[in-house]
Amino acid sequence: MRIYRGMLILFLLTVFGLATPPRGVQGNDDLLPEFSLLTLEGERITRADLLGHPLLLVFWTTWCPNCERELPNIKKAAAELGPKGLKILAINAGVNDSVERARAYREKHDIAYPLAFDHEFEVSAAVGIWGVPTVLLVDVDGVVRYRQPLLPKDMEQWLARLGKGKGAR
Repeated sequence: MRIYRGMLILFLLTVFGLATPPRGVQGNDDLLPEFSLLTLEGERITRADLLGHPLLLVFWTTWCPNCERELPNIKKAAAELGPKGLKILAINAGVNDSVERARAYREKHDIAYPLAFDHEFEVSAAVGIWGVPTVLLVDVDGVVRYRQPLLPKDMEQWLARLGKGKGAR
């Protein structure tokens, strides 16, 4: 029952653009909570695996038109900034979606960075995701420094700030 309520809330907030999270990571300067997910390849990935590097987390679904519109920008960031140390993980929120659709989406759009699936909406809820897409930029210490529906235009500058950690802004 909880998953259906979460799905309904996510859908309504996405449709009406009211993506203010009621709990979890509320905005910038909050610590990214612990999590553990399986990638679409079946590999376990945790928060601890991603710490120590600047991190781009993207919460998305296959049915979200804004997620598809933002995809070229995310792929560009992955291609240009991945070699400079930016870790990227896209997490399908799991709402009205399936692993099979996520895999087909990855193939259709030729996505090379890791994709994970949030089967029970637990990680998405813990982070406070109530609309997709939601982009988080996290510094090397695990502190969320940016939370918006779209990537910032100045990703190169963000990468420099995220790499400093310990209160960098």
